[in-house]
Amino acid sequence: MTLQLAMVGCGGMGFRHTRGFIELASKFDTFRLAAVCDLHEQAANHVATTIEDALGYRPKIYTDFAQ
Repeated sequence: MTLQLAMVGCGGMGFRHTRGFIELASKFDTFRLAAVCDLHEQAANHVATTIEDALGYRPKIYTDFAQ
């Protein structure tokens, strides 16, 4: 079973966490970054593109946590 994760907040700290998740994903296949959420769509797109470039898939992008 693969754990589906979402990154909420894609600013500086969120981006650093993303880099850590990418590093973990290179060693373990037990999770997937399925979605990213940030009020600023540009920040969410930047993190989604980073994930896509490193892991080969693009997470869904949200700008509203309630979605």
